[in-house]
Amino acid sequence: MDREEINEYVKRCQQLIESSPQMDEENTKVKLVQPFLELLGWDLYSTEVALEYTIPMASGSTHVDYALLVGDSPVVFVEAKPVRSALTDDEVQQLRSYMRQELDVDWGILTNGKSFEVLTKNRHRNGGEEVSVVQFDLDDLAENPDVLELLTKESIRSGKSDEVADQVAQTNRAIRHLQENEDSVTKSVTDAVENEVGDLTIDLEEQSREFVQNLVSVLR
Repeated sequence: MDREEINEYVKRCQQLIESSPQMDEENTKVKLVQPFLELLGWDLYSTEVALEYTIPMASGSTHVDYALLVGDSPVVFVEAKPVRSALTDDEVQQLRSYMRQELDVDWGILTNGKSFEVLTKNRHRNGGEEVSVVQFDLDDLAENPDVLELLTKESIRSGKSDEVADQVAQTNRAIRHLQENEDSVTKSVTDAVENEVGDLTIDLEEQSREFVQNLVSVLR
């Protein structure tokens, strides 16, 4: 993706949010969310983007703010919230329930224009359960624009998104393991270095712990 284009999008959105931190949902959609979808390559003025897409539910029907389609089939659901509100677990669960109703919808995006959470159906694990694969903010995009490769129209259509999602999931599992087992991993690193070079004049355990913590930062 064009990094300059992403940087311009980020700066424009940051300025809009700074000037209107209490922006309501409709303005959030038009000024922040729709430009985000266009940045990903989706044409809002074509049949590949459906607004207020109807989802049949057991108790009747409901609507998702945006459905992104390949052919006649929705493949991504996007649910937008106002800038002034934080994204909640209840809203994540709501998006999961929407995705569950459409077999072809493997992806979901929940956003308030400044924070984003991406869900995917984990078809290789847990029987296709909808799982959170990545979360990021506008500030993150300025430093790591490559995260958007997960969601571009081209990646979704080609299946590349599935490969990227697997890589992200694997990285997230590694991060969780290192964080949850920091002491044991630190000891393993310390022991490995001592076995290779013997005793050193530095605090090897402290250096090993710092190495593990830095590794988590790099993976993030």
